[in-house]
Amino acid sequence: FWGVVPTFNYPVPDHEFMFRGASSLNGLVDTYDSSITVTNYGATLNSDGAVFDGTNDYLKLTSWAMGDEALGVESYVKYDSFKAWSRIIDFADGSNGVNSIIMGNKGTSDDLFVHIRRNGSSMEAVEFNNILNTNVWIHIVVTINNSEMKLYVDGVLKDTNNSGHNLNYMTRANHWVGRSSYSSDQYFDGTMAFLRFWHGTLLTQEDVTELYNSASSTNLVSYNTNLITYDTSLFNETEDTEVEYLIGQRITHENYQMMYSSLVPLINRVIDVEYEISGVLIHEPQPEPEPEPQPE
Repeated sequence: FWGVVPTFNYPVPDHEFMFRGASSLNGLVDTYDSSITVTNYGATLNSDGAVFDGTNDYLKLTSWAMGDEALGVESYVKYDSFKAWSRIIDFADGSNGVNSIIMGNKGTSDDLFVHIRRNGSSMEAVEFNNILNTNVWIHIVVTINNSEMKLYVDGVLKDTNNSGHNLNYMTRANHWVGRSSYSSDQYFDGTMAFLRFWHGTLLTQEDVTELYNSASSTNLVSYNTNLITYDTSLFNETEDTEVEYLIGQRITHENYQMMYSSLVPLINRVIDVEYEISGVLIHEPQPEPEPEPQPE
């Protein structure tokens, strides 16, 4: 039997919302803080994550205190269309972006922006034009550390603002996903695989590269506990021990975490793997020895 040990090459986030592979959006628990949950307002699930219709679907996360320290935000999303000023996230303390961090597309264009607003008036931004596409997954990371703001797209640094600022430290009224705090803006139209947040940790280029490589590899095949199969045919008929295997899956550290959070035992055997195994091989079956030649 053999298995994999996942490799963790980036800082552990403070908050993670793994929509991909979830069994339900409403009540979904933050991977790293069980006091924080998701309330769903109309979004649906498919094998890739949370699906928003661009009309009135959104998620509300339990608000938590954040600000006045380094911040990292990661998202992995696919747009179906560019609604007017639609949001990936909009964490604000009231209407019109007061004390907010906002990520989305500008107008109805394929331009990406991240805005940090303090006290409703002082805004700083990182932006990049003509970077978004429809029906294509895009990996976005923004880092904020005092005056330095950086925007990464698909692992590549696209914009730096050296005159930025941190968020004010506070617990905001709304942590919305897919909805804007501006009543005139439209809703996100597309799919989100996951969101992650780091507080007090400044992500490096190496961290962003690792995050991007992980995100893009796991998008192709979603983890689903229903795909765990029990089979006794791999043993001799006299043995009744069951073996677990996963067909056509790519084993990553994210899948590994999901298995344990779902109380699913570690996979013992993987067969018909379509993609490269991500991790460290801890045991590999040895070939049967060649029979010794028999005297004639």
